[in-house]
Amino acid sequence: MLVVCRILIVVGLSSILLLEKVFGASVACLFLISVVTVDPRHYLRLTVPDYLFIATLSLYPLVVILRSLASDTFIVSELDNPSRFLLIIPVYLWMRVQGAQLPYVIVGAALACFLNAGVFGYEFLSGTTWTRIYGHENSVTFAQVAFLLTTLALIPAALVKEAVGNVRKMYCIGILALGLVSVLVSQTRTVVIISPLLLLAFVFFSDTYVFSRREKLLSAVVVSLVGYWVFMGGSFLRMSELLVETQELLINRSIPAYESSQVRIALWQVGWDIFQQNIWTGVGKGEFHSAAESIHRANPDISNAVLGYRHAHNEFLNLGVELGISGMAAILVTMTMIPLLSYKGEFSSESRYLLVITVMSWWLFGTTDAVLENHKITLLIVFMLCIGFAEGLNTKFGRLDE
Repeated sequence: MLVVCRILIVVGLSSILLLEKVFGASVACLFLISVVTVDPRHYLRLTVPDYLFIATLSLYPLVVILRSLASDTFIVSELDNPSRFLLIIPVYLWMRVQGAQLPYVIVGAALACFLNAGVFGYEFLSGTTWTRIYGHENSVTFAQVAFLLTTLALIPAALVKEAVGNVRKMYCIGILALGLVSVLVSQTRTVVIISPLLLLAFVFFSDTYVFSRREKLLSAVVVSLVGYWVFMGGSFLRMSELLVETQELLINRSIPAYESSQVRIALWQVGWDIFQQNIWTGVGKGEFHSAAESIHRANPDISNAVLGYRHAHNEFLNLGVELGISGMAAILVTMTMIPLLSYKGEFSSESRYLLVITVMSWWLFGTTDAVLENHKITLLIVFMLCIGFAEGLNTKFGRLDE
């Protein structure tokens, strides 16, 4: 059964962007296996950090459930994404018994980097016109998944305890380049921040002896050339709009008539108005659209485009709109406490790396999208949090079956 679980992990991660349902199905199978195979007696050996992690992970979905039950327009489907925070807990307990299976997670992520760069890079660069990679819920989700897969695949190169050979160095350069291709073909403007951040995160966590000064320079040149190759295509045309908009905003105090920017600003304005009117309880999960319609009727000058969206295009604002202060506080506690617990508990460098990178991606991508409104990235985030925390506790205290 352990072999089956390892295959599920590798297949699920390697195909997460290529096949729509495989990753979700793989985690669902892991959930069923964990429920059936884990001996309940192992639960008696859970440590205080285990209980803190489970409680912290449960906080956000419990707030959503309580708020939804109090709503007159309660829809069960709106619990789909938040429930993943709870349904992943048996998988976490399985990882505490059988191990986090980090080597197989890395293999799946590395395969994903190679496959994604090959398939989407070819699709993107060989077309007669420069096309944006759509699907996978939206382009921001695509970019965030590609970013997280790259950071997973970099673990063997970043977190080493001894000097590495040329093969591992070549692997590191290759993963950085391939990951950058996968992130950039999304053409989402968030990659303006995320792409350099990927390099900075690697440098921050890597030991100084991984690369010499000359090798770091060579790595930077190779990765930069790959990024430039993609960036100067269709994505450059899209990114140039952002530069023009920024210039106009700084100089003329106005935004030029580009639809995406206008819509985002209108969504944020509407979201802020809704939040101020419902600051304590919010309007309810999935009720942003209805609330936006009410605001639009009261103020017809607001762009009609906001009526076509189901969230505020900002994680923090959207949580405030739907759940009020309690919802914002719950997710902020979850995403802050888990990395802090790993540092306070002096977890392994691999564990801290996984937890910090995962939370950091949520914070940054959440500035331009409601991340937890998307199925695939929500599942990947909670899956990586479980891997990181289980790996840290297993390394420090041992597995529950030992």
